[in-house]
Parts: sequence; C-alpha cells; structure tokens
Amino acid sequence: MEVYIEYAIIDNMVLNSVILYLTGLFMGIKLKKRRILFSATFGTIISLIVPVLNIPLIFQIISKVGLAIIMVLFISKSFRIKKYLQALFVFIFVTAMMGGLCYGFITMIGVPISGGGLIFNDFSIPMGMVLLLVLFSVWILRCLVQVLSKKMSVKDNYIDVDIRHGTQCIHCVGYIDSGNFATTPDGQALIFLSPRAFCKLFPKVDMAKFVMFKLDRDINGSFYQEIQSTGSTHRHLVVPVDEVDLGTKDNRRTYRDVDIAIASNNFAGEFDLLLSPKFISGGDS
Repeated sequence: MEVYIEYAIIDNMVLNSVILYLTGLFMGIKLKKRRILFSATFGTIISLIVPVLNIPLIFQIISKVGLAIIMVLFISKSFRIKKYLQALFVFIFVTAMMGGLCYGFITMIGVPISGGGLIFNDFSIPMGMVLLLVLFSVWILRCLVQVLSKKMSVKDNYIDVDIRHGTQCIHCVGYIDSGNFATTPDGQALIFLSPRAFCKLFPKVDMAKFVMFKLDRDINGSFYQEIQSTGSTHRHLVVPVDEVDLGTKDNRRTYRDVDIAIASNNFAGEFDLLLSPKFISGGDS
C-alpha cells in the first residue's frame, strides 16, 4: 500500500478545517480563521504521528477522542463548560458525518481503501482536494441560486408607469417597496419620483431652486413635507400630478390627482418611481 505524505496532509487539513467550520456554523459561532487553521494543523500533525507509532487499536481510539477534545478547546477559548460539551458533541457528530460521506464517495467511485484509516493508493489526487472542489461547487451553486432568486423577486416588484401632468407625459419604471409607509398630511399614500424623472415631467423648473428648497413657489399646489425614513427626517418637495397610470398591458390601474414626493437623489436601481402597497391598493381599474 503506497502512502503519499502530501496527500495525507492535504486530506487531513481540508477535512479538519471543514469539520471545524461546520461545528462553528451549527453552534451559531463565528470562528476566527486563525483558530480553525491552528486547530486543523494540530489535528493533522497528530493524525500523521499516531499511525507511525504503531500503537494498539484501543490507544489509537483514545488518542482520537483526546484529539477531538483538544481541537475543540483550540476553537472554544471563551466557551463555558456546557457550551464546550455541546461543541464537542457537534464536532464528533460532524466528524462521523464527514467520515461517512467520504467513505460513501470512495466506495461509489471504486477506490480501494485500507482498514487502518481510509488511506487510498489508486486515486490520482488527494481526497481532500476532491472534497474541497465539491464544497466549492456547492457554494458557487448556492450563490447563483441566491442571486437568481433575488433578481426574480426584485423583477416581480417592477411595474410600468405613465405619469401625466398638463401636456407632459413620461414613461418610467416603478418599484413596489413594501417598506414605504410615507403618507401626506391628510393620510394619502406617498410615492417618490426621482429627480431625473421629475425634470422630464417638469422640464421648465429651475433645479437650483430645487436644491435650495424654494421650488414650491413655481409649481401650483406643491409644498414641502418632512418625511422620516431610515431613522432620520428629510425635507421633500411634494407636487400634484393629474394622473398616474400603472400595470401591465392588459391590466392597468389609473390614479388621478396624485401627490408625488421628489426624492433627494436618483434611485440606485433601474427605476424612477418608488411605490407603496397602500398606494397600489387604490385606483380605478
């Protein structure tokens, strides 16, 4: 049976690191990388020394239990006794789970193993590297699923909007924000228009006055309102528009005589109008 020391080192380092990381994850504890690395390195060194000593099986089992106790101590400096014992139990459970996973994978691909500690001689790369690649692939897949799910959920909140005032009409994309609870003084739901879209709807306004909070004098029916958001209060210009029409081609709703607040800055997303569920629930079909 050929044993490659570099394979054994890689296998033990990867497995130990993964087991320690999963132990912290299951315990809800954010472990420092240097603690994981130190504990994994210590475990690897002991795992390589014990087989060389050719000690009886019972002492090998005792050494493995003692190694688990010490490795958990390395990552649990501030644990109390109860929490340490919980971490030790989780560590042993994860170790058994990973051992079964590796054994099952090795058996599935038909790689011969020795009875003295899962040492294989016909595999071209370390088993630890295979496991690392598998875990990395799973992580990449998980990230892709999260990104796609987020994009789909965000896309579902987008809606086509037409805003009309006087002779002006603009088309923009609206975003339904469930966290938008802003209302006018009379209790009507407020929606927020970006300065970029506001300039298209009111092309003759002086944006210098907008910055100086003096634009209410130039637009009939407009006023300034203090609106609280994200723990702070901001002053927004609120302007009346004749009509807001939104929805899909076959299902549109029309809102007349709508007050729209002008946002301080353009929105980061691909939209120019921030809607609210309360506003959406009204309107004429």
